[in-house]
Amino acid sequence: RLRRAVRPQRGRDRGEVVVSFTVAKSGSVSGLRIARGSGQPNLDQAALDTVNRAAPFPPIPDAAGRSSWTFNLPIAFTR
Repeated sequence: RLRRAVRPQRGRDRGEVVVSFTVAKSGSVSGLRIARGSGQPNLDQAALDTVNRAAPFPPIPDAAGRSSWTFNLPIAFTR
């Protein structure tokens, strides 16, 4: 879902940003933040925008036995 939401950046900016966020049982996102920045503010913002575009996520199934799930995921900008 996140891969489909990544938008190529203009210019030659390339890098990787690690984002941290929590998905609630309903699929909503909270606590979105940069866990490790790229050193380029525009890429860091683009990573946050990517997660916001991908949300909401599918609800967490009851069988998972949890009410939320926290992720730390890299988002790469390669072109």
